[in-house]
Amino acid sequence: MMTQLQKSIIFTSFVIITALLSMFLVTLWDIAFAQPQQSTTYKSEKYGIQFQYPVDWTIKEKTYRFDEGGGDITVRSPNLLTMFGIEYKDALSYFRTLDIKDAAKTMISILEASLFGFDVLTIEESHLVTIDNKTSATSVIAAEERYYNPPFKFVDQQWIVIIGSNAYLISYLDSPIDDFDSPSYTMIRDHFIKSIKFLGDDSAAPVTTAKTIKISSSHFD
Repeated sequence: MMTQLQKSIIFTSFVIITALLSMFLVTLWDIAFAQPQQSTTYKSEKYGIQFQYPVDWTIKEKTYRFDEGGGDITVRSPNLLTMFGIEYKDALSYFRTLDIKDAAKTMISILEASLFGFDVLTIEESHLVTIDNKTSATSVIAAEERYYNPPFKFVDQQWIVIIGSNAYLISYLDSPIDDFDSPSYTMIRDHFIKSIKFLGDDSAAPVTTAKTIKISSSHFD
């Protein structure tokens, strides 16, 4: 007959082994999906932008302003929980400035105002980076529905690029939020942003490196 101590030791060992095995399998899963994915190139003459996205994602471009969809161009993952959005705006009407540094200061407040009914947490403050050799601003927020149980949670990274009098608003939305920093989605996001080309403009800006922030569901706990 096993003593109570022996039973406790066996049970504890089982729990530890199970936890280690789960971590190992998750790591293998991330490594497997972190391999380069096949991409295809999309070019929009209407909005003057070109980029690459995974071949198994779906893309939709608005043909007129009353089309359904969250952006002028929307790119969605197969599970529909991860997406890129691109909006083309008049910079002065939207930001009341043509200066990217001034526009960056208003990024978070504009995001918060657009998410009525959500608790919004700033994960990464607005800072300058570059997209296609053009100075841009980026920030990251996490949002959680206020009135539903269980609440819908997501992470939203936004980029702003101002070219002439026009502004590109580029967003990456991910749910569940724990996927945001996974190797597979990080690779997709980085490749998308690095592949962007703005058509018909050759202005350049100094290169700035963006910082990396680790995000998890504990931000709302």
